[in-house]
Amino acid sequence: KRRGWAFARACRQLLVISSLQQPPLHPPALSPAACSRENLGRHLLHFFELYGLRLNTTSAGVRVADGGRYFDKRQRGWLNGERPWLLCVENPIDSTHDVGANAFNIRSVRRACAHAYCALLASGTAAAREGEAGRAAE
Repeated sequence: KRRGWAFARACRQLLVISSLQQPPLHPPALSPAACSRENLGRHLLHFFELYGLRLNTTSAGVRVADGGRYFDKRQRGWLNGERPWLLCVENPIDSTHDVGANAFNIRSVRRACAHAYCALLASGTAAAREGEAGRAAE
């Protein structure tokens, strides 16, 4: 079994749950029609934006229990002074356990999420422009 993945399956699942618990109201780059709750693409973009660009892993930890929220890592005592960028994800069954503590390569994961967000956004914007140009030519 490969050990190169940055963090455990349970941690990835909790991050997906957290991003679904706190969806954006209206992503600025998308039209309101594209923002329906059933739009999985919107949720995917939100996930990549949140974990690639927005979440400050130096100060904030992730909690999914009780509807989900973010918490201050320093107040919780989960800030690693030598590696403050580490991801902190509270175990919803045992709130004293940090599921993300072993996310040793989180900076690479964040770069991959940021890249995926930008690539998907650019792809969607280009497709929208092509559609508008095609309609104008008709």
